[in-house]
This record gives sequence, C-alpha cells and structure tokens, in this order.
Amino acid sequence: MPRYDVHLRSKAPLMRDREGVDLPDPMTAQGAADKVASELHGGLLGTVAVT
Repeated sequence: MPRYDVHLRSKAPLMRDREGVDLPDPMTAQGAADKVASELHGGLLGTVAVT
C-alpha cells in the first residue's frame, strides 16, 4: 500500500508531515488530507499538498 505525506500550509509556514500514512489510493489520500486540514483549521482550509 502506498505511503502518503500530508503537508499543510496556511498563513503560517509549511507544516510537513514527517510520518506519512498508508492509504490505498490518491482519492483516499486527498480525503484524509482534507479532513486533517479541516480539523486543524476549524473548517477553514489552507493549501493541502499530498505527496
């Protein structure tokens, strides 16, 4: 299963994902990234990069 890193950027500097997460496909990875960003920013999404 591929490992994805979810990096977040808002007004603050880039927050790099140093652990990553194993997910089955890119669509699932993007959904996970959107959920993390929503939780961290109270629903206000910044830029989410999945690598």
